[in-house]
Amino acid sequence: MKLKLGVIGLFFCLIAAIGLVSISDTQKPIPLPIDGAFSIQGKSNLSNEEIYQMISGLSEEKKVKIYKPVVQNSGQLTYINLDDASHEQLKSIPITGMYYTLGEIDSNGLKKLTSTGLQVVYMAYPWYMGGMIQFTGSLRFLLMISIYLTLLVVLFVVRARQIKEGSDTTFFRIACI
Repeated sequence: MKLKLGVIGLFFCLIAAIGLVSISDTQKPIPLPIDGAFSIQGKSNLSNEEIYQMISGLSEEKKVKIYKPVVQNSGQLTYINLDDASHEQLKSIPITGMYYTLGEIDSNGLKKLTSTGLQVVYMAYPWYMGGMIQFTGSLRFLLMISIYLTLLVVLFVVRARQIKEGSDTTFFRIACI
């Protein structure tokens, strides 16, 4: 009985913690689905406008969409699709930072950027991290379903152990009737 109450208490605390996190987390994630991300650091011998033109050319050449996260003056985070952005809008935005891609880019495509003196690191987004979340809902929903299913399995194992030990045969008598 103590084990059963301990398991229920542990899962109650876990579910309560997830609830607190979901209340405090109100920011929307990056636009999904994405296939990868790359980071640009350093200084270039070209202007920002020329670098953004190179990135737009890379986007058209590889047939991928590239998003740049930008913090607006109001403090709100937005994602600019570099295909749709005007050159005037991009002039004031620094080229360094993260870029998210919808479609895969190989390392040869990014060599044009590294030849300008920039440091570029590309990482593919692991498919197992996105999984069904991209198509069916939020990560927390999947996590909560997993927690409830785990709780049911653990409670079933505890109950089966109690029956096997013979400490509580009421369940067995009811099941046989």
